[in-house]
Amino acid sequence: MTDTTALDQAIAGRGIVLASEALVADRLASGVLTRPFGSEYRLPSPFTYALVLPATGEAPPAARRFIDWLQAEAADFRRRTDAVGG
Repeated sequence: MTDTTALDQAIAGRGIVLASEALVADRLASGVLTRPFGSEYRLPSPFTYALVLPATGEAPPAARRFIDWLQAEAADFRRRTDAVGG
């Protein structure tokens, strides 16, 4: 699936997209897509990706499970890096 096809599917409410910040910046600015975690799990990096979903915030059940898993992984990563002074 191409990036634009995946974005179209997310905008239509059929899923979520893990995409480069540059690719979704205009759609985030217009409010068509939103970040499910806000800025809570943003890492400063030239290789940043953003997980986005329709502005309604509603993700299909399988996508919701992926979001929940990804959020748990990110929280675990943050705990581990904070513990070692990262």
